[in-house]
Amino acid sequence: MLATLGFTITGVCFGIFAYTFNSLVARKANLKLSQFSYAYYSLALAFITWGVATAIGGDDVLKKSVIIGNGFLLVGTIFMLDIWLGKKNRIWLWFASVLAIGLLYVRAVHYSPTPYMRGGILIFNTQTAVAIALGLIFALVWLPVNLRVAKLITTKIGQENINSTYSAIYVAATIAALIFLAARRTITVVLSFIAIGVCFVMLIWSNILVSKITEKTRG
Repeated sequence: MLATLGFTITGVCFGIFAYTFNSLVARKANLKLSQFSYAYYSLALAFITWGVATAIGGDDVLKKSVIIGNGFLLVGTIFMLDIWLGKKNRIWLWFASVLAIGLLYVRAVHYSPTPYMRGGILIFNTQTAVAIALGLIFALVWLPVNLRVAKLITTKIGQENINSTYSAIYVAATIAALIFLAARRTITVVLSFIAIGVCFVMLIWSNILVSKITEKTRG
């Protein structure tokens, strides 16, 4: 029950963040960053998938949910890469998509998930190679794009002074996500879960704040 509630609430937080970013930040600031929202919608679907799986229970369901969740994470990564590469380098996005499919195949066949429930908490029990791959994806794709988007926003609204704070929240959220996905102890899962939730509540609030600043600037 605890895992179901935690995953569902966190997934909803990701969804709210994606929606508020697109409607309150990207559109009002005239920034073409819909892919950023789509990436976080994908992440939201991954967490909701895990929430549903923990509610249903069963080793087979949990294993399949991990693969599906990893698939959503890779889809989100493609959206992030789309922002990074831009229209002129869109050809590389196709290579990245093929690579993502290959990685998902390797994950399902050669590194089959072995998650389990402990005290109402889902332990992913991620293999070292998979944890490293996920770490590289977050550290080399998600984090740089998050920081780039943060800089674009603060520059657009003329608030460069808050860029470091804005960026720090994204860094904290990324680190918490890395720890969460690689965690093998219940306390680590719980604490990283809480950290992710706090970070994204702050980011949702920042979306509302940016919207208000944008309106004042236009006014």
